[in-house]
Amino acid sequence: DLDLICSRFVARPQHKDNRHGKMMLKSTLQLKHTIQLLPSLTKALEEVTSEMCPLLYLIKENMSDPRLALIAQKIDEIIDEDVSHSKNSSLEKIHLFFAIKPDVEPKLDLARKIYDETVEKVFQLFELYRQEWPDLGLKIEFTETRGYHVS
Repeated sequence: DLDLICSRFVARPQHKDNRHGKMMLKSTLQLKHTIQLLPSLTKALEEVTSEMCPLLYLIKENMSDPRLALIAQKIDEIIDEDVSHSKNSSLEKIHLFFAIKPDVEPKLDLARKIYDETVEKVFQLFELYRQEWPDLGLKIEFTETRGYHVS
């Protein structure tokens, strides 16, 4: 819902905390995804005239607004182009963690480095377990509640 996404950007939060930042980042990813869909939707409506259906014609005209390209450009300056909006909750945190381009926020870059090193150590330890107990058919899994775990 484009109205809901846009309203999140203009509403003033009572408290600017991590939850608010996460919501703003999710809204930015949703807006990016929506703007990416507009050209194909505009093309689908290209034959619509104001006489055929005035409402669809106005929608088509609004989707062709050049300011949307400017918004997309501003988003692309900060958000990594490979990251997309995800509805999968276990992947969502990782997507959000890597959504902002490197060198935008030094603390975030440091946190990513630590995360990468930790995940690498988890996989190295898992590989040792697999080699030590090959008959068990161990697998490494990730869930929102348990994080990485061996099953």
